[in-house]
Amino acid sequence: MDFDETEQFDEDDASSTPPTNSPSDSPGDPVPSSIWDDDAALADLAMERQVHPNETNDEMTRRLLSEAGPHAARTIITLSQHAVNENTRLNAAKFVAEWAKEEGAAAIGSTWEQMLSGSIRQVEEAANEGSGN
Repeated sequence: MDFDETEQFDEDDASSTPPTNSPSDSPGDPVPSSIWDDDAALADLAMERQVHPNETNDEMTRRLLSEAGPHAARTIITLSQHAVNENTRLNAAKFVAEWAKEEGAAAIGSTWEQMLSGSIRQVEEAANEGSGN
């Protein structure tokens, strides 16, 4: 089963849960076999190698992670908002907040610097005008 074929989360229904383990899955398995299939994953990698034969392992890894990024981001955001477990929601929310802080700081850093330096310059000019300089 492809990941895209798994049950989709209904954002209007916060009680939605992921598919349950099949009877053959052990409770300790990190990923139920109904979602992860080793043979299919290996076949997918073999197909990736056929489609991109000149790509090094590092290049393939970077490309696959880059392609998976948007879905992973959406998953983390959904977990931060709707996970049943409070600890999962907290950890996902901390990840989102930290990323937003870093990205936001980078994006608005120059704007903030411009606003702050402009304000300081205005204060200095007003102070210098009052002192006769």
